Amino acid sequence: MSNILGKVLNYFLVPLYTAVLLPQEYGVISELYAYIAILQILYTFGIETAYFRFVSQNPNYSNTIISFILVWNFVFSGAIIFSASSIINFLGYTDKENYVYLICGILIIDSISMIPFAKLRLQHKALLFTVVKISQIALNVIFNLVLLYNNNCNENHCFSGLNAWLDSYNLDRVEYVLMANLLSNAIIFPFLIKQLGRVRFSLSWNKLRVLLVYSFPLFFIGFVNTTNDMFSRITLRYLIPESLCNGMNTEAVVGIFVACCKLSIFMMLGIQAFRYAAEPFYFANANNENRSLIFSHVMYWFVVIGCFVLFSIGVNLDFLSYIFLRRAEYRSTVSIVPYLALSYFLLGIYNNLSIWFKLDNKTYYGLLMGSIGMIINIFLNLILVPIIGYWGSVYAILTANSIMVLLCYLFGQRHYPIQYHTWTCFTYIVSTMSLIMITSNIKYNNTLQSTICNLGITLFFGVTLYYISKRVLLLCDSLVNKSSSISTKKI
Repeated sequence: MSNILGKVLNYFLVPLYTAVLLPQEYGVISELYAYIAILQILYTFGIETAYFRFVSQNPNYSNTIISFILVWNFVFSGAIIFSASSIINFLGYTDKENYVYLICGILIIDSISMIPFAKLRLQHKALLFTVVKISQIALNVIFNLVLLYNNNCNENHCFSGLNAWLDSYNLDRVEYVLMANLLSNAIIFPFLIKQLGRVRFSLSWNKLRVLLVYSFPLFFIGFVNTTNDMFSRITLRYLIPESLCNGMNTEAVVGIFVACCKLSIFMMLGIQAFRYAAEPFYFANANNENRSLIFSHVMYWFVVIGCFVLFSIGVNLDFLSYIFLRRAEYRSTVSIVPYLALSYFLLGIYNNLSIWFKLDNKTYYGLLMGSIGMIINIFLNLILVPIIGYWGSVYAILTANSIMVLLCYLFGQRHYPIQYHTWTCFTYIVSTMSLIMITSNIKYNNTLQSTICNLGITLFFGVTLYYISKRVLLLCDSLVNKSSSISTKKI
C-alpha cells in the first residue's frame, strides 16, 4: 500500500514538472535521478535483504550492518564530494557542484534510513511503516509545490521573503527539486533514527564477511536491473545526434522522453501490486499437486488484465497526455508510450515466469538472464539511437525485455515445466497492439468527441475481452484435461 500510494503521490509531480519546467530542465532532473537510482544500489550494497536474513536469527548482526552502512556511506560520499568538480564538468553541467552535494545528501539519508525501515518491517509494524513512508513522500510533493510554484508565480501571489532568500543563493529549478527531496528526507530522518534504539559501533570482520558474501549477488542483480531500466535516460543526450532533435537541445529530448515514460505508470503500478501478492501466493502453493494449473491460470489472467491496461493507455493517450503533460512540447513524442507500456508489461510477464528459479533454488538464472537483457539493451542503444533517435531506446528496452521473457520461459519449461497457455496469451498481446494501432489512426472532429468515443471503445474492448477470455480458458483447460487422460490411458 505504501509503495503503490507513494508512487501515485510522486506521479502528481508530473503535471507540475511539465507545467513549470522547461523540457531541458526536466531532462537534467531525469538524468540526475537515473544516477541516483543506480547510486542507491551502490550505497546500500544489497544489505537490506541481509538484514532480514541475519538479524531475525541473531540481533547482534544489527550493529555490524549499521556500522558498515555508516562507514561505507561516508567514505563513498567523501570520494564523490572530493571529485564534485570533475564529475560535474564531465556531465557537462559546469559550476553546478551543488547538484553533487544535494545528491550525496539525499543518498546518505536514504541509505541510512533503509535500516530503521527494515526494522519496522521485521517487527511487523506495517501501519507505522506506511505512515512514515507516505509522510516522507507527501512532504516531498509539498516542498516541490512550494519551491517550484513560488519560483514560477507572480510576486504578488507568492511568499516574497522566501523568494528573496532563495534568489540570494542563485539556485536554479533543478536544485529546487533536489532540495525538496533532501528536505523531506531530513525531516523524517530523526524519527527513523529513534526507531533504531541504542546502537553500538561494531565492525566484526567475521560477521561482515558473511554479510557481504550473502549480499553481493543481490547487489549485482539489483545493479543489473536498475541499469537496464535507467541506461537510456543516462546516455540518450550523449548518443542522439542534433539532426534528430527537431531543433531542441539534447537535454530537452531527454526530458520529453522521460515525461512520456511516466505515462506508463498505470502499467507499472499494476505490475508492482501483482508482485506483492503473487510471490507469497506462489510459495504457498509450491507443493500443491495442482500448482501447474494454478500458476497457468494466474499467468493467463495476468496477461488478460495487462492487455486491458495496455489498450486503455494506448487508446486514451490524447486524453491522458493532455492531463499529465501540460506543455505542448512534452506531448510531441507520445506515440512511444504504448511501446514503453508494452515493455513494462513484458517485464511483468518475466517476473511472473521467474517464479520457477525462485522455487527451484536456482536464482543464478535470474542474474544470467538479467545480465543478458542489460547487455542487449546497452548494445542496441549504442547502435540504434545515433540512427533513429529516441525510438532506438524504445526498441532497445522492448527487445531486451522480450528476449528475457523468451529465455525465462524456455529455461523454465526445462527445469520447472508449467503448462502455460502460451500461444493464446501471445495472440492476446499481438491483437491488443494491433487494435491500438488501428484505433490511433481514427480521426475525430474535436477533443470531446475523441475522449467519449475512445472511452466507449475501451469499455467495449474490456467487456469483450473478459467474455472471450473466460470461454477460451474453459476450452483450453478441457483440451489439456483430455490430452492428460489420453496420456494416462496409454501409460
